[in-house]
Amino acid sequence: MFTGELFENELAPKGLAYLIPYPEGWSHFQLTVNASGFSKRSRLEVELVDAVTHEVFGGYGIKKCIGIEEDGYNLPLQWKARGSRLPITRGALQARLRLTRGDSNPQLHGLYLLTAGSTP
Repeated sequence: MFTGELFENELAPKGLAYLIPYPEGWSHFQLTVNASGFSKRSRLEVELVDAVTHEVFGGYGIKKCIGIEEDGYNLPLQWKARGSRLPITRGALQARLRLTRGDSNPQLHGLYLLTAGSTP
């Protein structure tokens, strides 16, 4: 049973989403997105950050992200060595998003927190 919350903090810089602490840990969850309007050079990349220390989790940086370059409703965010599973931590997480426009007007419609393998 999930009891955490996913939200954007009004006081934080744009492009950050937060997951509050979750006592059972985040490693059995994944993040997926609903995105549209992607073209040749459009790309969405995400890095996961410890919300307390502001340090990027090992293996979850922007350079390790397998960017999303297509439209879709349930596209899993993935990292090269980690797949789509979230880090092994119980603390609060931040997701830093980087959206490259390319030749079009890509849009991010939703960011979902799901139990690994489920759909929104």
